Amino acid sequence: MNRRLALWAGGDTGKAALASVLRATGTANYKRRPQVDLVVGEFTDVEAWEPEIMDQAIPEIPDRVHPRSTTGPYDGPELELAEFLGGVEILGEVADGLGTKLAIVCPWVSEHSGGDRSGTRIGQRAGGGLWFHCDHAHCQGRTWRDFKRVVRRTRSFTIHPPGAAGPLMKVEVRYER
Repeated sequence: MNRRLALWAGGDTGKAALASVLRATGTANYKRRPQVDLVVGEFTDVEAWEPEIMDQAIPEIPDRVHPRSTTGPYDGPELELAEFLGGVEILGEVADGLGTKLAIVCPWVSEHSGGDRSGTRIGQRAGGGLWFHCDHAHCQGRTWRDFKRVVRRTRSFTIHPPGAAGPLMKVEVRYER
């Protein structure tokens, strides 16, 4: 019901889970310290609804179709995760027995409630498959395809022209979106 209410009222669905605590008017949010966000609001002409009436009045949430996650062998083109790191901030490497996993700042962080920078990971399976995952409700259902559309892909090459005696040339190619 919390999520239904948040969607119906245009509120923050990221704080609609059962385990979340909704802050009451007049309290403070210290999560983005040193910035403190005061919770403000005003209730006017409030009439309490019985749970049955709320259930009838608030629309149901339609079932979302999530893209299928594949765990089979990767048979796509050879790509390196490093080619997609030029446009993201890496927070650190995360232990993963299936390949490489990096904690990053989500490219959609400005749309996360409170600007939370945690909870986003990208990686490459040992077989070559690339993946993206963000824990925030706003990014629910976003895939590697969505991620690669918003970051710039780069590839670096070192070139040593035949017969050249000078230093090696390093070339970086950036693929525009």
